[in-house]
Amino acid sequence: MSSAKEAAKEYKLTLDELVNNNKTQINLLTILAEDYQQHAAAIVDTIEKQIYTVPKIQKLPIMYVADSIMKNIPNSDYKELFARIIVRVFVHVFREVSSLLYRFVEQT
Repeated sequence: MSSAKEAAKEYKLTLDELVNNNKTQINLLTILAEDYQQHAAAIVDTIEKQIYTVPKIQKLPIMYVADSIMKNIPNSDYKELFARIIVRVFVHVFREVSSLLYRFVEQT
């Protein structure tokens, strides 16, 4: 049994590898979150911190991880924990990423 700190550290290392919208990696991160359900608070905290620190281009894939966790691990504390942070995280991601999307649309 690992501690919350160890679980968060391992989860962050795996989350660091997610640099684009890779379904396999998102599924792996979801499975890892399921394995660490007893440390759900530490995992959610790790995801939140990661969203605030990664480059703009990596923010949406991390949101997809959060979405996948909430949809695929229903009988856990994850939904309640994400509910506490999701609005501020979503607003942050929207503000950061919307400028990228706007520039992308202008180019097409």
